[in-house]
Amino acid sequence: MRRLVEFETLWTTGIASAKACNGICYHPCCDVWTTKGAKTIRKSHVKAQQWRNLLLTLDKSVEDKKQALLSKMTEEGWRLPAVLNETCQARPAPTFQQQTAFRLRQPDIQPQDLQAGFSSLDFVYPDQLPFELVTPSSIYYFT
Repeated sequence: MRRLVEFETLWTTGIASAKACNGICYHPCCDVWTTKGAKTIRKSHVKAQQWRNLLLTLDKSVEDKKQALLSKMTEEGWRLPAVLNETCQARPAPTFQQQTAFRLRQPDIQPQDLQAGFSSLDFVYPDQLPFELVTPSSIYYFT
């Protein structure tokens, strides 16, 4: 469930976290704000702008920083109320193949049908020489 925060709450959260050296971040990739406590969510975003750096980009002619931030958010088309601590929606979720630690050489063979090959030497006796090997999938001797 999305956590929506009004601008006033976002401002007080940003100021309080900056004073505690735990600044919040804005993510332009998907228009979301994250706190420092949500590390895994923050890492899911492609781009990030720190609160302090964001305040430095505000219009210098406006005396009130709060009003300047609200103006910037309106000009840039940022979401109000703001979304807080959501994972990145711009980055696609990793597919199953990207998550696997290894890939089979022959993907059409089921794992239970695989037989030991030269990469697996479980069937070799300690004193057996390589030219004496007979693989389960082969009837040939190597000389």
